[in-house]
Amino acid sequence: MCSGRVDRDFVISAFKMGAGMVLVSGCRLTEMGNDCHYISGNVWAKKRVETLRRALEATGISGERLRLEWISAAEGRKFADLIGNMDRNSKRSA
Repeated sequence: MCSGRVDRDFVISAFKMGAGMVLVSGCRLTEMGNDCHYISGNVWAKKRVETLRRALEATGISGERLRLEWISAAEGRKFADLIGNMDRNSKRSA
């Protein structure tokens, strides 16, 4: 699924169900160009996550618990390292 389709209700539901952190990940968004398979889905995801972080902060949920990362399908090691880091941070803040 394109990161641009991630709905705010999905994220809020994850936190309500006890998620320590939530990751939204999508095709690379770089200064060199946009690698989105759906043209601009990652641009929409970035805007949505920034808006959602502010909304979370207003309800007392730290915006740092919502992560947005650009990772290509060829970056398995980066993905694994990111998840490990998020897991460690989630346990520390619990």
